[in-house]
Amino acid sequence: NEPEVIGLHALLCFSIARINASIVNDKYIPLEDQDHKLWDAALIDRGRRFIVQASKKGSVGRFQLEASIQGLHCDSDNDAKWAAIAQLHEALMVIRPSLGVAVSRAAAIAKSIDAEAGLAALAQIDADDVAGFQPFWATKAHLLAESGSAKKETVIDAYEKAISLSDSEVVRKWLLERCRNIT
Repeated sequence: NEPEVIGLHALLCFSIARINASIVNDKYIPLEDQDHKLWDAALIDRGRRFIVQASKKGSVGRFQLEASIQGLHCDSDNDAKWAAIAQLHEALMVIRPSLGVAVSRAAAIAKSIDAEAGLAALAQIDADDVAGFQPFWATKAHLLAESGSAKKETVIDAYEKAISLSDSEVVRKWLLERCRNIT
């Protein structure tokens, strides 16, 4: 009956539902490129039921917000969801701030507005805090490349930093491929 436990259960359902689509043939597949047919629809439906159940308990916490974000990722491919995802990250920054939430917030802002807005959100994060935080550098590299306004060397430097900090071989290979495709 605890809303946060129910929210955690929903979060796990959404996350596990997509696991078979995240690495295919030993290649990392980012969320936006995943084959939705590989997602477990029954687990996604279960996650949705749990998040609705948690929302009826009258309090909101970290796991409910995280589950809501993941639920939106599972809902559709439309771009309208990104503003809601950015707002949920804003709420998460209030109740449970972290580097991961700040970087994810910046990525959501970039998707809902543009790459420059996402880069501006990344710039608000303390540089000392992110020196060794791989998701920051991967996101920065992606947004720099997407913006089209950054020098090629700046984009490559960000990708190389992300590659050097990656502890996953499949992610490292994916980042290296993206870095090599910078024109």
